[in-house]
Amino acid sequence: MKKTILALAVVFLCLFSAYAIVADIDLTIEELKSRVKPGENAEYNIIITNNEDMEMSGRIFVTGLYPAWIQSYKYTFDIEPNSEEIIPIKIGPTQGTKSNQYGFSVQGNVVMDGQQLTLPTRSFTIDVIGEDERFIGKATIEIYTEKHNFLPGEKVKVVVKVTDLKQVFVNPRADLKMYDEDGNPVYGYLLPVTSQVEPIVLIHDIPISERTPPGTYTISAELVAETGHVGKVSKEITVVSNEKPEMRRDVETNIFGTKASIYIQNLGNTRVDGEVRETIKSYERYLLTANPNPVIQQREDGDLDLVWVYEGLEAGGKSDEFTYSISYLPVYLGAALLLLLLLTLWQSTKNVTIKKEVLKQRISKNMLEATIGLHFKNLTNMPVGNVALVDRVPPLAQPLSYGTSKPKHVKKDRKGTVLEWDFTELAPNEERFITYKIKTDFGIVGLIDLPPALIRFTAEGKKQGIRSNPVECGQV
Repeated sequence: MKKTILALAVVFLCLFSAYAIVADIDLTIEELKSRVKPGENAEYNIIITNNEDMEMSGRIFVTGLYPAWIQSYKYTFDIEPNSEEIIPIKIGPTQGTKSNQYGFSVQGNVVMDGQQLTLPTRSFTIDVIGEDERFIGKATIEIYTEKHNFLPGEKVKVVVKVTDLKQVFVNPRADLKMYDEDGNPVYGYLLPVTSQVEPIVLIHDIPISERTPPGTYTISAELVAETGHVGKVSKEITVVSNEKPEMRRDVETNIFGTKASIYIQNLGNTRVDGEVRETIKSYERYLLTANPNPVIQQREDGDLDLVWVYEGLEAGGKSDEFTYSISYLPVYLGAALLLLLLLTLWQSTKNVTIKKEVLKQRISKNMLEATIGLHFKNLTNMPVGNVALVDRVPPLAQPLSYGTSKPKHVKKDRKGTVLEWDFTELAPNEERFITYKIKTDFGIVGLIDLPPALIRFTAEGKKQGIRSNPVECGQV
């Protein structure tokens, strides 16, 4: 009896696996003013777009890349589901800042559903124009590389040669930068000039990471000094494609069957396509569980091939996972597992429900006044806590009054008015009914779409969120 219970537990655990959260969130930078004098402020907008149905919070860091005097700035934010957060930043050089181009990187992370996720890194530059800025005479600048095409992981050896100087410079440096095809800076370095005896030859290695996308890149060099600068020269290089998919198989076999995981990771710098094949016996197809479902092909020897196709696997270490398991348990154990599965499915149908409806409406001279009802109930057999009910009134209307329960938070944004009610707990089978009225301040023709309401709660230590149905009000 003990062996049967142990076998049942092991196989039941093998049927379920954890899932990873991949956040659909973007970070972009909008340039408003990038060319300033000392004492002025450069202005940018950092735009964070949350395409998920969950609220997020996080922070970003704006850090100077070059020159080194640039300080770091930290900003925190909270962002609603399916919305944008715009963070305006103003960074101004102090009086006495030398004329130059100063680079910044924007990095950050968010917390969603209790997990910390890293935001994509972005960069921007600020051009500081000194009061004494002027071209500093003439000089001939040349730039060389050993070759034109480079693989990810290689270094570009850059040689900058300066001749035909017309004057002695104060604190001269060679400003070396590399730009991608869209003109975005991806690398920058100031090479010190220790001698002004011609010819001036400066050598520097620009690293190309394993994840650098293929394409044409521009390397530029410019001689700068405290009294001004000499016009830049540039040279193009090409980072070539490097397809580098790697496969790893983890297989576990015991008396109950086989469980296998196949991982494909793209360590190159370009998207790759391909397929994964595994061979099983023909009768094992009826004992097979796979994720995702493979294409099953018949072999000449009677066996079967499981074929998974991956398309457009992104570069930069992105990976796909294909799993399958084959169980050899007796029929009576399969019946026991089916009973447990049915019990689990029945239990999963008991949840928190929410329904949104238009209780009544009145239209006079195309002016709409409607009563909205939100009905939610805890159908589980345990209390749920930290209950938050969130609804949104579109911009065409506004809240007029509330029923017996007023919202704790009322906030307006560009998508309308957000209403939020907070409740400490919902007992098993407890239900509540919230009503409020909305109105329009001007005549409308047609229907107004009211988006779904969202109820968030904590059950068994896990945060969850459920949306209601959308509704319409108005007249056709």
